[in-house]
Amino acid sequence: MKITYTSKKGLVQEPGSGFLIEGLSAGGALTSASLESLSGPGAASVATTTTNCTAQATNDDVTLADGTVPGQLKRIALVAETAGGDSIRITPANFAAGTTVTIENPMQEITFIWDGSEWRIFMNMGGQVA
Repeated sequence: MKITYTSKKGLVQEPGSGFLIEGLSAGGALTSASLESLSGPGAASVATTTTNCTAQATNDDVTLADGTVPGQLKRIALVAETAGGDSIRITPANFAAGTTVTIENPMQEITFIWDGSEWRIFMNMGGQVA
């Protein structure tokens, strides 16, 4: 399945594969997959596609600022914990589905999509929305 984002139609499913943002040039910031690592609480960068987190305590706070272009994807994953029971609590600046997402187990993740005014859930693998 191919998913295309256009400013007129929003998200559109089509035959094929991939994710296309209409009007984004090949040199755009979102065309290259980028990765950052975050250990403990902190801010997830909107300049990277993926943030891999290592939790050092229960509910390490991870903040997420507003996106930069409609259709922008942001994946946040819990990849490790310092001790059993550690977790991350993600707080987007503007979130359509609630206030926070808590991820308690390594290898769980959430992917957000920016709609121009709020982050929306694109894919959720184990996150608890509140």
